Amino acid sequence: MPEIKPPDFEDMLGMVEVIRKLNVEVQILRVDLDVAEAETVKKASMDKSLSNDGKYLSTTFINSTYKITGINGELIAKRRELARLSAELDKAEKLFLVMKMQFEYWRTIQANERKSNF
Repeated sequence: MPEIKPPDFEDMLGMVEVIRKLNVEVQILRVDLDVAEAETVKKASMDKSLSNDGKYLSTTFINSTYKITGINGELIAKRRELARLSAELDKAEKLFLVMKMQFEYWRTIQANERKSNF
């Protein structure tokens, strides 16, 4: 049977730091997106020129259009970046989970070997 080695703890600590940094980036981007959405809704709610008939737009219409894309599509890039960062965070968390499982597997093998030596 090949020798089973635990994952390097320095690598695991490095993954914790990667996860922390990605979490911070995701949270900051979410705040930025929330602020941009609020500004967009505010602007769209007060700007009659966005409507074909010169009336104020309904909140439902604003929330299903401009709040998602922005007045001129400016929120699309932020949403894409949030999706990319969220995927990177998910990947890092799963990699850390695999490392943790590898450690648990190694620990079980070690315990079984000690038990069989008695």
